[in-house]
Amino acid sequence: MESDSCDSPLRMIRRSRLIAVAAASGFTAAAAILYLAPPGPGTLYPPCFFHVVTGLHCPGCGSTRCLHALLHGDVLQAAAYNVVLLGLSPVLAIWGVAVWYCALTARPIPVWRLTVRVGWVLVGFLVLFGILRNINVPPFSLLAPHRIS
Repeated sequence: MESDSCDSPLRMIRRSRLIAVAAASGFTAAAAILYLAPPGPGTLYPPCFFHVVTGLHCPGCGSTRCLHALLHGDVLQAAAYNVVLLGLSPVLAIWGVAVWYCALTARPIPVWRLTVRVGWVLVGFLVLFGILRNINVPPFSLLAPHRIS
């Protein structure tokens, strides 16, 4: 007997669709939880390990609160929590929809190919953002996660 090491095309399409539905369901559930349960001390969300250990804000600090504010339509508060995530969110959303669509239709998932130079520029930008948001002098202090009064 021959073993069929490759799945049939129909089985692959069904698996891709199942993955797409599971991912969409998981994303929807996570968004609903984030919408209903605001982040903060003593909540179900884990604190930033870097901030707990160093007392400094990493480039990702405030991301959960930023997404919570976005889900509630408060763009200014989202920017006050993490302006970089707010700026990247349309690109990430478009890419996420493209990946979901490809999984649903059994097409290859798009891959972002960055040159080494662009990768280093992005890393440098995130490091610079992480440094600037820890300078407690205006206007840099506005980069640290904060509430708008």
